[in-house]
Amino acid sequence: MKKSIGIIAVLLLSSASIFAAVPANKIAEETNRNKIKVQPLRKDLRIGISVDRSIKGKSFVTITDKNKKVIFEDFLTSKATVEKVYDITELEYGDYTIKVTSIDVELIKTIHVYDEGGKKTYFFFQD
Repeated sequence: MKKSIGIIAVLLLSSASIFAAVPANKIAEETNRNKIKVQPLRKDLRIGISVDRSIKGKSFVTITDKNKKVIFEDFLTSKATVEKVYDITELEYGDYTIKVTSIDVELIKTIHVYDEGGKKTYFFFQD
């Protein structure tokens, strides 16, 4: 019985260390990705995008449809933290990809625009 408990304890500890060991480059990637945010705004059909200026260089926003056709592009200033709101009321129903790029940091979000009770709305797909 004592051997069984010992074996179980070793297995649990070794499995926990496997999940706890996150490569340093993965942590750095997540830290950089957290400096770019794309979020839904509850008022109307708007999306908020912010880029932390600790990321150097110009940033740009691209919205493409499901066929990879560019619907919208916008270049963001590189001088300060940028927070910008985008109105998506003119988008047709369907899926769109929003890509925010700044030098070597990129964040991609997919949204679905649809009709809900006669009113256009949208949601973000889970990452």
